[in-house]
Amino acid sequence: MMLALAACSVAVVFHRLYSTARDEIAAQSAAAVAQEKARAVALISAYADEVRRATVAELAGFHVDGLKHTLRRWDEANELVLGTFVWDPKDGIAGLSFPDGALPAAELQRWLTELREWRAAHLDDPAAPRAGGATHRSAVY
Repeated sequence: MMLALAACSVAVVFHRLYSTARDEIAAQSAAAVAQEKARAVALISAYADEVRRATVAELAGFHVDGLKHTLRRWDEANELVLGTFVWDPKDGIAGLSFPDGALPAAELQRWLTELREWRAAHLDDPAAPRAGGATHRSAVY
């Protein structure tokens, strides 16, 4: 009987130790998950703040430098851009405004005229025109 009582006591002690350890591990795990969530939220918030600051700074620079200066910087920084211009549809081709350093105005006007002629001749064809082996694309922002 003594041996059975001792065995039951040891089993109860081990069960309590196991329960305590299990609860402690669960608490530490929950704390680690909460800490990782807080760290992820902090990183995302910092990234969003950085993007917001950069966007505001870029927009402020755009306002200060003016449209033509910004377009010229974009031309110089992006080798895929052939030339930028400001076009008001009300003024037509005669109203094109070119930043300094862009492709010559006559060349851009000629390209725009060729593009319009091609589009007028190929209204049903959604493909971009090909001239001299190169594909021309236009983008409007």
